[in-house]
Amino acid sequence: MKRAMSCFSLFVVMSVFSGCQQPSQSEQDAKRKEQANIEAEEQAKADQQKQNEQSLRLERDLQRRYRFYAAVTAEYTGQIKIDGTEYGISHKSQPSIPLYMGDRIRTVEEVQSDLNTLGLNTSFRFWNIKKPEAATGCLFSGAKAFFENGSYRLQSTECGNIFNIFVSDQIIPAKEFATITDEKIDNKAAEIAQSILAAQKNTVDYLVVQRLSPLNGTTQSFQLQRKK
Repeated sequence: MKRAMSCFSLFVVMSVFSGCQQPSQSEQDAKRKEQANIEAEEQAKADQQKQNEQSLRLERDLQRRYRFYAAVTAEYTGQIKIDGTEYGISHKSQPSIPLYMGDRIRTVEEVQSDLNTLGLNTSFRFWNIKKPEAATGCLFSGAKAFFENGSYRLQSTECGNIFNIFVSDQIIPAKEFATITDEKIDNKAAEIAQSILAAQKNTVDYLVVQRLSPLNGTTQSFQLQRKK
């Protein structure tokens, strides 16, 4: 009998002790909530990391594109003969927006906005060599470059001419310029562009320009040199 009572007492004690170890419903809910918060915080950090990585990839692309625009930021000058008259030419360009230089990792939307906005603000001015005061010209805003090809196209409803412009690294002699092929100009421009985009070259010394006149359908090519 005593032995039975001892076993019963031990059972009661163990049951009570075991019951004390079970968390209450509110404690269980709090623990689940805490775990959910931890998981949500970890997910938020992972999402932010993913966003940061995407932003940095876009920033690198933006910097790469900016290199091309910066390389042609200058004044280029030259001469052209139109209908027997010598004209002076001035072509100026600069990026449409400054490059972001801050330390903060920007949002994807901020960088994408710069990618969409970045272009060239540029101008062409022509004047009769004998009458330099009578200059005419065109302004272009936000012109986009064909980065891989090393060229850009300037076209506007306010301008009577269309300009296709290719980067170059040398003066082409007049005799050769008259017979040079578009393919050779394209290949040289693409070669220079790759050096610029890879940060191996930061300035362009010469431009080859094709001037198209929609009014009469004529095309005239000439070369411009970076002004020192």
